[in-house]
Amino acid sequence: MKLGDVWVHLRTCQECGVTLCCDDSKNKHATAHFRSTSHPVISSAEPNERWLWCYKDEAFVTY
Repeated sequence: MKLGDVWVHLRTCQECGVTLCCDDSKNKHATAHFRSTSHPVISSAEPNERWLWCYKDEAFVTY
């Protein structure tokens, strides 16, 4: 929001709880967060989406 960019979808880090934009967004903050922190798992923060993604294992799961 600070950068004035449009966020396409939001993702939440399952380790620290920060919510960031997805890779369809210009700045790809969720992936950048993984690279800088090694927090491996994100979830969708979008309504009616119930899934997790693990960057380390490149694994996707719904719940």
